[in-house]
Amino acid sequence: MTQESFARAKAIFMDALERPETERNAFVSGSCGGDTELESEVAALLESESRSPGFLHALLPASIRDAPAPGEDGAMPGARIGPWTILREIGHGGMGMVYLAERADHEYRGRVALKVVRRGMDTDFILQRFRSERQILASLSHPNIGRLLDGGTTADGRPYFAMEYIEGEDLITWCRIHRAPLSERAALFQTVCTAVQYAHQNLVVHRDIKPSNILVTTEGVPKLLDFGLAKVLDARESGDTSYLTIAGISAFTPEYASPEQVRLQSITTASDIFSLGVVLYELLTGVHPFRRRDRTPEDVARAVCETHPEPPSRAVREAEGASGSKRAHLLAGDLDTILLMALRKEPERRYATAEKLSEDLQRHFDGRPVLARRDTFPYRAGKFVRRHRLGVAAASIVAASLVAGAGVALWQAGRARESEAIARRRFEDVRSLAKTVLFELHDEIAPLPGSTKARATLVSTALRYLDALAAEAGREPALARDVAAGYARLGRVQGGGNATLGDLDGAVRSHRAAIRLLETLVDTPLAADGDRAALASELDELARVLGPERDETLPMHVRAVAIRRAILERDPSSRDARRGLAISYSALANFHTDRKDWATAIEFRQKERGLFKDAAHDPTAADNDRRNLALSNKTLGALFEVTSRPTEALALYREALALDEARVAANPASPEAQMDLSFSLGSLGAVLLEEGDLPASRDLYERALRLREAVAAADPANAWARDGVARAHERLAEIEDRMGHRKAAEAHRVKARPPAA
Repeated sequence: MTQESFARAKAIFMDALERPETERNAFVSGSCGGDTELESEVAALLESESRSPGFLHALLPASIRDAPAPGEDGAMPGARIGPWTILREIGHGGMGMVYLAERADHEYRGRVALKVVRRGMDTDFILQRFRSERQILASLSHPNIGRLLDGGTTADGRPYFAMEYIEGEDLITWCRIHRAPLSERAALFQTVCTAVQYAHQNLVVHRDIKPSNILVTTEGVPKLLDFGLAKVLDARESGDTSYLTIAGISAFTPEYASPEQVRLQSITTASDIFSLGVVLYELLTGVHPFRRRDRTPEDVARAVCETHPEPPSRAVREAEGASGSKRAHLLAGDLDTILLMALRKEPERRYATAEKLSEDLQRHFDGRPVLARRDTFPYRAGKFVRRHRLGVAAASIVAASLVAGAGVALWQAGRARESEAIARRRFEDVRSLAKTVLFELHDEIAPLPGSTKARATLVSTALRYLDALAAEAGREPALARDVAAGYARLGRVQGGGNATLGDLDGAVRSHRAAIRLLETLVDTPLAADGDRAALASELDELARVLGPERDETLPMHVRAVAIRRAILERDPSSRDARRGLAISYSALANFHTDRKDWATAIEFRQKERGLFKDAAHDPTAADNDRRNLALSNKTLGALFEVTSRPTEALALYREALALDEARVAANPASPEAQMDLSFSLGSLGAVLLEEGDLPASRDLYERALRLREAVAAADPANAWARDGVARAHERLAEIEDRMGHRKAAEAHRVKARPPAA
């Protein structure tokens, strides 16, 4: 072996020592890239180190040859590192130690994981790598990424950092112990995707995503850890990142590495998508896509680059036989397609982002077509909208062209009465196209700034064609359900609670039309609970739009609650049924609040909050569950304010603020999340204003104003945002007046007034 080859072997050997023993063989095999001589040399070094722990010292530079072994560097229980007291060692590698520690001065409550470079290992390479990990962690603040709490330098000059200490199991183990069903496993994985997406948005590629780097807490919350191998994409801003490669050998875990990592090629975010795909495959199937019993680590590395994995459903059948038939059936179809797309060899053919991978999983569990499916016409139409996200007006053109095609199909169906089969086929084509516009295309553009008018155009145009079909078909149940859903969606766009057109009369007409159709569906002995829930939802929506003054409003709310309770009694374990009842309790609380019946409003609001809290704390909770809890906190807090209970109100507002800040961190481009956060800030600001803390109140309202102005500027048709801007200016005018700043107060009043016609 040449001197250069031996240097490479030492580099791989030293990096392998940082990893758990169970991962070392796979790491070495992948890092050697098929060089059997190099792999044999590294294996010999590892074996020697195993027999004689001091063997490592002979390979180190003379300046650090006398470095103490792990556990012998003075950091024993009770020792101090910076302001931290060591409790015990919880991990170590060849370069660093990890301790469980607590704050010596008691200024920080709770325990931390303290990572420090081993004494004597502080070479330029190790220090640069360690500091980069610390800097990456400092730049990331996400509820599902292990938080950096502190950093510093020991008395003898070694860098360290303290992270939140997470007690839990790795993702695969946690799901096995808790016997998590398929949907719960997917939901946990989707949460991990939000953390990866956040890291990518901050120009960080993790490069070592695997189950052991994803811990699930005792509360069921997944946390992404260990950014020691992470790469910052923009080296011009982050500094040199060459330390992440030693002698041309990239560090990674072969079993979860992407083909480009194994081939030592350029690494992008697509590499993390592949690793996520491997984790998801193993999570849902219980088997690894590339490792089989007869495969060595070297075989795995080769398979990653050359072998296409089996569809997950087939892998489960082969691994479990007849006992796995149920799980194989659940995986067959969309989940097979999603996983194989994430595991494509070519980076450009995988999901573009972790968010897209998560969205496709959600589409599958929602019963909607997935983006990874075959290239159908509706799929191409959806692709067109996604390619032109900045030109939202183009959505109206797409709708017009689709509906024009639908009109031709309908005309052909009428003219082709001599062929019933052709007519029926054309009929279904029209229905499919209209539903694509109404649901798929609408959902694609709904999150886009400035899309309110385009959404109304899409919904109302598609609805006209569904209605025409329904008249011809005699309101068959499935078609009536489609049309009712269309009217309900149009009503929310016209006069819902967020980005709307402010057309309340139009909203009333649409919701009444939906209710008439749903009444026909539930007025049968075999009515489905889904139709009953849809009717309850529309009753609450119509009652909300009509307002508390109308005599028919309260009976609508009461009937909706009765429907929801009956559904929950039939299926007490249904999360959807609990959420539905909470929503109807919320509607009743709003009604009594408008009537100033505070005691009754608080009673229903507390019932609502209890149900939403259960949903939000469930391990499979979705973003909307956390939003519902935050909104419930704010509305209950407002009632406590009115009834002179400010302490209880403040506690609820602070909990809501934390929930909304986490949602904005996970979805920074979401207008809804930004507006929700702005109102949490305003709620806190209002209490502080009443308590006389004017500077703090002003800071909160100014922050709320900036959020609302950004949403209103991006979508001028958003009445919710426009009204929020005006209210923030009114509050700031009041605060400035009370602070004696008359000129600033008048400036806010001017901005609060609507422009002259």
